[in-house]
Amino acid sequence: MKKSETGSIVKVFNVLLVTLVITALTVAVLYLLSDRNHRKFRLFTENGELNIERGKFLPTGFEPYIPKAESMKDVYQPIKLPKKLNYQMDEVFEDRFELDRTIFGIVVTIIRKQFDKNDRESIEQAKAYIDRLQKLPGLNVEQRKELTTLKADYSYSVGFQIINHISDSLNKAKQMFETSIRDGSSYTDKAKEWIKRLEKRITAYETAIEQDNKKDSDTSDQNSDGDSDDSSENDSSAKPSTTEQESKEQQQQENDLQLQNKQQKQQKPKSQKWRL
Repeated sequence: MKKSETGSIVKVFNVLLVTLVITALTVAVLYLLSDRNHRKFRLFTENGELNIERGKFLPTGFEPYIPKAESMKDVYQPIKLPKKLNYQMDEVFEDRFELDRTIFGIVVTIIRKQFDKNDRESIEQAKAYIDRLQKLPGLNVEQRKELTTLKADYSYSVGFQIINHISDSLNKAKQMFETSIRDGSSYTDKAKEWIKRLEKRITAYETAIEQDNKKDSDTSDQNSDGDSDDSSENDSSAKPSTTEQESKEQQQQENDLQLQNKQQKQQKPKSQKWRL
């Protein structure tokens, strides 16, 4: 074989080898970039909803996140935001733990607003959000504790709704008894007795509800006036020292007076003895 033919074969082999190496490196880089992008998550708002996406297995791009586990598919569905919650974001996270913790903070704000509405529909929506948060695997210890508090707050809200329902039911019963009396029922006397009993219970329930609402409004006012409360506490903290000093001086005066009276009593018998 001629040297020229051998040299050309070697050149072709070298070109093929370099091409294969470059191709392999390119594929490896693309794979690594795709794998890294696939581990990322995106959280953004659009059309009044909070949307969750996961990176495609490509160097760039995202798609709606649908977990493989059947029980987790509803957890990362778009979250409808309240109209009054003016929230805008478009953020990318390197892992799902960061995603879960950010979702938790946003949804907790929504839950609190649902509790503040204090109606049955809003409370049930809050419960649905709480059930959804429980499935998030990336929450930290503090968020798990806050989630327990939210479940307890839900129980309180349901209890308060039951009280409201009882009050409404009692009012309806009272109205029915009054109708029976007006229409000439044969149980008029019993109806009058029940009306008296119901009026006491209705008054008790409505008074309790009004007091609870007043406490809530007072608490919000106190939170807004936190600075003025701090200044008043500082003033009051300075007063006890003056009061304590006055108390000590008064106690000392009383002790001196008691000692003086004691001395006078001891001297009086002696003077009487001398006179005798």
